[in-house]
Amino acid sequence: MQAINTGPVTELIAPETKVADLIRKYGKAIVWRSRPATRRSVEDKPMSVQQSMNARREAEYVARRNGQKEALIQIWEAR
Repeated sequence: MQAINTGPVTELIAPETKVADLIRKYGKAIVWRSRPATRRSVEDKPMSVQQSMNARREAEYVARRNGQKEALIQIWEAR
């Protein structure tokens, strides 16, 4: 179960729940962040272009792996 905190209420969401169901229920997309979106200290620097591209690629991979986005399937035919 995944815990979602919506203000004073915490709900448990089943792992098989699709993002579309959550959007219908809450009216907006819910985002789970594995990395902090803000800087923790003054010494921390913003993400480089390469890091942001890798983070986006990783997020798309995780979404496809979890079934939130459709898979990119290429079917090859041997001749």
